[in-house]
Amino acid sequence: MRLEGGSTLAVQLQKYRHSGNGRTNGPAEKLRQIAAASLSAYRSGPNTRKERHEVVLDYLNTLPLSPRRRTTARSRVSWTG
Repeated sequence: MRLEGGSTLAVQLQKYRHSGNGRTNGPAEKLRQIAAASLSAYRSGPNTRKERHEVVLDYLNTLPLSPRRRTTARSRVSWTG
């Protein structure tokens, strides 16, 4: 059974950085991602403002700045992004 989740940005970044193909391979891997994101967020103490700012910047830096060109089955070009 395939399940889709709604992870926080911090957990998503952990997944993309450390999991094969950006995929979570089970509950133990998901717990590792959550623990790593939590430890990272609280590494400087209970005030997480700076870390939250860094998470948003890191996430935005992973997004493409322009749409991608792709060719459809009928050889027409469509734009995504």
